[in-house]
Amino acid sequence: YVFDESIVSQIQDLYQKSKTLPIHNLIDEVNEIIKSLFKNIENIDRVFFRIALKLEEAGEKEDAIFFYRLSHLLSPNPKALNNLAVIYAESGKKDDAIKILKKAVPLFPENEILKANLEKLAQ
Repeated sequence: YVFDESIVSQIQDLYQKSKTLPIHNLIDEVNEIIKSLFKNIENIDRVFFRIALKLEEAGEKEDAIFFYRLSHLLSPNPKALNNLAVIYAESGKKDDAIKILKKAVPLFPENEILKANLEKLAQ
Protein backbone atom coordinates (compact mmCIF):
# COMPACT_ATOMS: atom_id res chain seq x y z
CA TYR A 1 0.00 0.00 0.00
CA VAL A 2 1.39 3.39 -0.99
CA PHE A 3 0.41 6.32 1.19
CA ASP A 4 -1.13 9.37 -0.41
CA GLU A 5 1.05 12.49 0.00
CA SER A 6 -1.75 14.27 1.89
CA ILE A 7 -1.88 11.45 4.45
CA VAL A 8 1.86 11.64 5.00
CA SER A 9 1.56 15.39 5.43
CA GLN A 10 -1.33 14.98 7.90
CA ILE A 11 0.70 12.52 9.95
CA GLN A 12 3.72 14.83 10.01
CA ASP A 13 1.53 17.77 11.03
CA LEU A 14 -0.08 15.69 13.74
CA TYR A 15 3.31 14.73 15.12
CA GLN A 16 4.21 18.42 15.43
CA LYS A 17 0.87 19.25 17.07
CA SER A 18 0.96 16.26 19.42
CA LYS A 19 2.99 18.12 22.02
CA THR A 20 0.43 20.88 22.47
CA LEU A 21 -2.90 19.61 21.16
CA PRO A 22 -5.51 18.65 23.79
CA ILE A 23 -5.99 14.88 23.92
CA HIS A 24 -9.56 14.91 22.53
CA ASN A 25 -8.46 16.98 19.54
CA LEU A 26 -5.52 14.66 19.03
CA ILE A 27 -7.82 11.63 19.04
CA ASP A 28 -10.19 13.32 16.57
CA GLU A 29 -7.31 14.02 14.20
CA VAL A 30 -5.98 10.47 14.47
CA ASN A 31 -9.48 9.16 13.73
CA GLU A 32 -9.68 11.31 10.60
CA ILE A 33 -6.31 10.03 9.39
CA ILE A 34 -7.42 6.43 9.96
CA LYS A 35 -10.62 7.04 8.01
CA SER A 36 -8.59 8.56 5.17
CA LEU A 37 -6.24 5.59 5.08
CA PHE A 38 -9.05 3.06 4.69
CA LYS A 39 -11.66 5.04 2.75
CA ASN A 40 -11.07 3.30 -0.59
CA ILE A 41 -10.94 -0.25 0.71
CA GLU A 42 -14.36 -1.78 0.25
CA ASN A 43 -15.88 -3.51 3.29
CA ILE A 44 -12.79 -2.97 5.44
CA ASP A 45 -15.04 -2.24 8.42
CA ARG A 46 -16.59 -5.71 8.03
CA VAL A 47 -13.17 -7.29 7.77
CA PHE A 48 -12.11 -5.63 11.02
CA PHE A 49 -15.39 -6.69 12.67
CA ARG A 50 -14.79 -10.33 11.67
CA ILE A 51 -11.23 -10.15 12.96
CA ALA A 52 -12.59 -8.82 16.26
CA LEU A 53 -15.08 -11.69 16.48
CA LYS A 54 -12.34 -14.27 15.91
CA LEU A 55 -10.06 -12.60 18.45
CA GLU A 56 -12.87 -12.50 21.00
CA GLU A 57 -13.63 -16.20 20.41
CA ALA A 58 -9.93 -16.95 20.94
CA GLY A 59 -9.96 -15.08 24.24
CA GLU A 60 -7.87 -12.20 22.92
CA LYS A 61 -10.15 -9.55 24.42
CA GLU A 62 -7.80 -6.54 24.26
CA ASP A 63 -7.07 -7.11 20.59
CA ALA A 64 -10.76 -7.68 19.90
CA ILE A 65 -11.53 -4.32 21.54
CA PHE A 66 -9.10 -2.61 19.18
CA PHE A 67 -10.69 -4.12 16.07
CA TYR A 68 -14.27 -3.51 17.24
CA ARG A 69 -13.38 0.14 17.80
CA LEU A 70 -11.68 0.37 14.41
CA SER A 71 -14.66 -1.26 12.68
CA HIS A 72 -17.05 1.18 14.35
CA LEU A 73 -14.85 4.17 13.55
CA LEU A 74 -14.88 3.33 9.85
CA SER A 75 -18.59 2.58 9.71
CA PRO A 76 -20.76 3.19 12.80
CA ASN A 77 -22.02 -0.18 13.87
CA PRO A 78 -24.32 -1.13 16.77
CA LYS A 79 -23.00 -4.71 16.83
CA ALA A 80 -19.44 -3.52 17.35
CA LEU A 81 -20.51 -1.23 20.19
CA ASN A 82 -22.61 -3.95 21.79
CA ASN A 83 -19.76 -6.44 21.59
CA LEU A 84 -17.40 -3.89 23.12
CA ALA A 85 -19.83 -3.37 25.99
CA VAL A 86 -20.15 -7.13 26.50
CA ILE A 87 -16.37 -7.57 26.66
CA TYR A 88 -16.08 -4.76 29.19
CA ALA A 89 -18.95 -6.10 31.30
CA GLU A 90 -17.53 -9.63 31.28
CA SER A 91 -14.13 -8.23 32.26
CA GLY A 92 -15.56 -6.53 35.32
CA LYS A 93 -15.52 -3.07 33.72
CA LYS A 94 -19.22 -2.43 34.14
CA ASP A 95 -18.84 1.37 34.15
CA ASP A 96 -17.02 1.28 30.81
CA ALA A 97 -19.71 -0.97 29.37
CA ILE A 98 -22.45 1.39 30.53
CA LYS A 99 -20.58 4.38 29.11
CA ILE A 100 -20.38 2.73 25.68
CA LEU A 101 -24.04 1.73 25.73
CA LYS A 102 -25.15 5.23 26.82
CA LYS A 103 -23.39 6.59 23.74
CA ALA A 104 -24.66 3.79 21.49
CA VAL A 105 -28.39 3.96 22.27
CA PRO A 106 -28.88 7.51 20.91
CA LEU A 107 -26.84 6.62 17.81
CA PHE A 108 -28.98 3.55 17.15
CA PRO A 109 -32.33 4.21 18.89
CA GLU A 110 -34.02 1.34 17.01
CA ASN A 111 -31.60 -1.25 18.38
CA GLU A 112 -33.39 -3.15 21.13
CA ILE A 113 -30.33 -5.20 22.10
CA LEU A 114 -28.37 -2.07 23.03
CA LYS A 115 -31.30 -0.80 25.12
CA ALA A 116 -31.79 -4.15 26.85
CA ASN A 117 -28.10 -4.48 27.70
CA LEU A 118 -27.99 -0.93 29.06
CA GLU A 119 -31.04 -1.62 31.24
CA LYS A 120 -29.54 -4.89 32.46
CA LEU A 121 -26.20 -3.28 33.38
CA ALA A 122 -27.76 -0.18 34.93
CA GLN A 123 -29.62 -2.28 37.54
